[in-house]
Amino acid sequence: MSIQRASILSLSLVAGLLAAGVGALGTRRLTQPLREIAATTSDMAATPVGSVTDAVRRRVPEGESSVEEVDAVARSVNNLLEQVEEALRRRDEGEATRRAFLADVSHELRTPIAVVRSHAELSGSIVDDYYANMSHVWPARLEPGEKLTPAEADELFAAITALAPEGNQLRPSLERIEREGRRIGRLVDDLLSISRI
Repeated sequence: MSIQRASILSLSLVAGLLAAGVGALGTRRLTQPLREIAATTSDMAATPVGSVTDAVRRRVPEGESSVEEVDAVARSVNNLLEQVEEALRRRDEGEATRRAFLADVSHELRTPIAVVRSHAELSGSIVDDYYANMSHVWPARLEPGEKLTPAEADELFAAITALAPEGNQLRPSLERIEREGRRIGRLVDDLLSISRI
């Protein structure tokens, strides 16, 4: 009986090893889609930030497993990747819109600022010319307590009046500065309103 026992034991051992081998192969075959999902998501996670848009375009294989749960995981990962891809697309569109908006605002602000600057310089030069010419008219120096004679006062008044810029010389520039200043104010108000959105 000991030979029979040894034979049964040997057959049991061989059957056990055979069953373990078949089980390992079956398990490996069943988990292959999970390994592919893990490899794909690991590759995506290792992608540099600048290339993330390309990485999320990849998809894990679906429907290749005979296990329903594995296919459900694959579908869920692919749905997640589609949502991330859509979010990145919207982010890129928003970034492009923001750049275009900032370029437009920059252009729109440059024009009124240039107008204000040029008209302020023009007004300043008119006033500077007036004061430069005044130094030639004003008596060199009056001693304390000394007064102008009525004739000198009339002569000085006539010279100042002749040199004074006429109101119509400064008025257009000052009105333009005021208009452009209001325009800049509206643009800034619009920017503030948009920034609150």
